[in-house]
Amino acid sequence: MINWSLARWIVLLGAVRLLIYLLQIPSGHDVFGLLMTSSILWLAWTQLGTRGQLKPFLFGVGLYWFGNLFDWFDGLLQKVGSWGWLVDTLDDVFFTAGFFFIVLAFIRVMMERDQLEARLYRQAYIDELTQLANRRALFEQLDQELAATAGTLLYIDVNLFKQVNDHQGHDT
Repeated sequence: MINWSLARWIVLLGAVRLLIYLLQIPSGHDVFGLLMTSSILWLAWTQLGTRGQLKPFLFGVGLYWFGNLFDWFDGLLQKVGSWGWLVDTLDDVFFTAGFFFIVLAFIRVMMERDQLEARLYRQAYIDELTQLANRRALFEQLDQELAATAGTLLYIDVNLFKQVNDHQGHDT
């Protein structure tokens, strides 16, 4: 099955690359690299679907864009004179710093997701009052045990359980 949204992006990027080639923009491959990288980063970020780490991510993308801009100037100047050396150095600095902040934002997002999963697991499988596994956890563990063995006999005996039912009700 074709993802039409992705197909549109591919066609759009192909058209932009063709336009850069036809207009013969100096160091056009650097401009196209910036567009490709920005598109991939945007797509990856939207798939993560979080806003909490957007500022460091955008800061990293901004630094990365500046690195790409300096890389474009570097292609134009071709390391001529002190400006060429400066631009050649700055593009590497901005690329590295931008990449660092982008990776940092993704790591923070992954850590937030891990913490959220752990919290959801506790809410779903642990009783808040007793901090013991709840009924859902018991049935899931039983399903795993029953699937792993050929035959199982389960006997549960709770002393004075009739009093609990009479006092708390049978739904408890």
